[in-house]
Amino acid sequence: MRVLLQHPHAPGEISGVVTYCERLAAALRRQGVEVMVFSTHGVSGRALWRAVEQVDVVHVNSHHLWLVLFARLRGKRVVLKYHYPYWDSVLQGPFVARGFGGRCAEELRFLVRLTSGQGAGGIKHVVVRFARVVMRVALAFAVHRRLACSEFIARSCELPLDVAVDYYPMDLLSEVAPCPRVEPARPRFVFAGRLERRKGGEVLLRAIAHLRKSAADFELVIIGDGPERERLEQIVESENLRDMVIFHGKLERAAVLAAMAQATAVVVPSRDNDALPFVVIEAAALSRCVVGSSSGGIPELLGPDGLLFAPDDHEGLAGHLRTLLQRLSETEARGRALHRRVSTLCDPAVAARRALEFYTAS
Repeated sequence: MRVLLQHPHAPGEISGVVTYCERLAAALRRQGVEVMVFSTHGVSGRALWRAVEQVDVVHVNSHHLWLVLFARLRGKRVVLKYHYPYWDSVLQGPFVARGFGGRCAEELRFLVRLTSGQGAGGIKHVVVRFARVVMRVALAFAVHRRLACSEFIARSCELPLDVAVDYYPMDLLSEVAPCPRVEPARPRFVFAGRLERRKGGEVLLRAIAHLRKSAADFELVIIGDGPERERLEQIVESENLRDMVIFHGKLERAAVLAAMAQATAVVVPSRDNDALPFVVIEAAALSRCVVGSSSGGIPELLGPDGLLFAPDDHEGLAGHLRTLLQRLSETEARGRALHRRVSTLCDPAVAARRALEFYTAS
């Protein structure tokens, strides 16, 4: 069998979708499958046509109309993978199921709100974006199988079609360089991510301020940069948290992993519906305990025993952090349990067998 694994990114560009393609390709090759990882960035129609001609299965990882059309015209089997929320409106606040018709209407209302007050330019923008929605729906019906990177993404598609769950293939032991565990001088919580509103940095700092009232012997390390950094630093000043909050800024991945390896717990306070936050998988690779919001794909990674709180609920987050401080011995066990769970969900051999089923099932 010959498989074309498409991604839309330029050569050398760092992307989770590119990483997914490379890992899946490696897992499939170990099963004896011939795989071509193919970037459609700036590729001509002629090159697309020729690439499709060489394979039996086309695995698309973006809404690429021409690639799907060419594959169908050549009689190839087409699989489409969703790596992000299918509808833009799903990113806004807690997910509420609306059904296919209701979701289409909600998407249109969302686009109108997004561009209100922009005059004729806003109307044009709504038309263009809604046309893209129509194209996405048409592609969903045009392919043979639809996949999603998490149960949340599959559920939130709300299409009148089957969407199968296909977790990322990851060998957790090889995902991280050896990071020796050194016990910090005092319990340490770590946040790693872009400093923007949707990542929940403010929620975390409000939780730390609330927690300080009953527990002072801990610290918070914030890794990352972004438009919210100045505001977050102002909160640290106003809440008098300078002695327990450390901003490290943006670090290389090896340094991020080394810092996470020293964490009592990694905190993921996302406000929006992250499909499958990679920071949770990295923490699992390091066998670190994770406290996360109940948004997007976080709950399914953490499992039924995960420490979850409602997005924006800083008191709920503070409660979980207080519990961990009172029961520090539990954090190691929780980290090991998370490692086992995510290793099972993302096992590369299982991912390869699952992909072959998607490629061959009628």
